[in-house]
Amino acid sequence: MRSRTGKRGISRVPLAGVKPRTAQILRRCQPADFEAVYAIIHDAAQAYRGVIPPDCWHEPYMPREELAHEIRQGVVCWGLEEAGVLVGVMGLQPVKDVTLIRHAYVASARRGEGIGGKRPCA
Repeated sequence: MRSRTGKRGISRVPLAGVKPRTAQILRRCQPADFEAVYAIIHDAAQAYRGVIPPDCWHEPYMPREELAHEIRQGVVCWGLEEAGVLVGVMGLQPVKDVTLIRHAYVASARRGEGIGGKRPCA
């Protein structure tokens, strides 16, 4: 990834139009973030309980092994970090000439705050 300065490897991006409670950073998740990403996915997926048919619902919603497999297959997770804590994640996967949104989750305690609609500055 290249930043606006053209340097490779910069993964922290300021957010446009954000008036956060504390500083928010949109960044690429690292291997050390795996458990936090998994926790957000599992927590946020509880909103789908009762919506997803019982024969399709899994507990946990996505096992750790499945998330790890998807990451090995090219899913890249990005997260919104606030005060050093991830509060939302999105998993993107490049396939040929498109990028698929594979996952988009916000911690249940933070729903309704517009976190899912945050975007990098233009």
